[in-house]
Amino acid sequence: LTSAGVTQKLSSGDRTAVAATGRLTLPTAFGRHEHAWPVYAGAGLTVAHRASPRITAHGQLSALAGVTVGSGPPSPRGGTQARAGIAASYGHVAGVADAGADLGYSAPLDRAYIAPGFRLAVWRELAAEAAVMVPFAGSDRTDAAFSLRAAWRH
Repeated sequence: LTSAGVTQKLSSGDRTAVAATGRLTLPTAFGRHEHAWPVYAGAGLTVAHRASPRITAHGQLSALAGVTVGSGPPSPRGGTQARAGIAASYGHVAGVADAGADLGYSAPLDRAYIAPGFRLAVWRELAAEAAVMVPFAGSDRTDAAFSLRAAWRH
């Protein structure tokens, strides 16, 4: 699956910012999804607070919607994601530690997880992020999921 998202800052002060987020996820592993293709969308709010010049706390609450389309009837779903974390930066590199939960999409508790990672300022407004999400509770039986992200901020 491949995702594309957008974040728009709604307000910001000296140390705190609030933003609206949106994401669309489309199937790109067509050999894996032969007769049914999952499509997801999410929208939410993100808050970031700079506790010190190097430490930032962040949180996000999102609503999710998805549908599986294909040869059978569509299978719509909805749920909620919540996560919070902290980032410690030094120059162009930041270590990130998140904890979160996905609720109501396929079970009351789809998963509760931790997600350590790092961010790298690559060039001007271009940044890269690598993270691993490790569920420890819920109906999701995934051992771990690795993600790579690129972000263009201006």
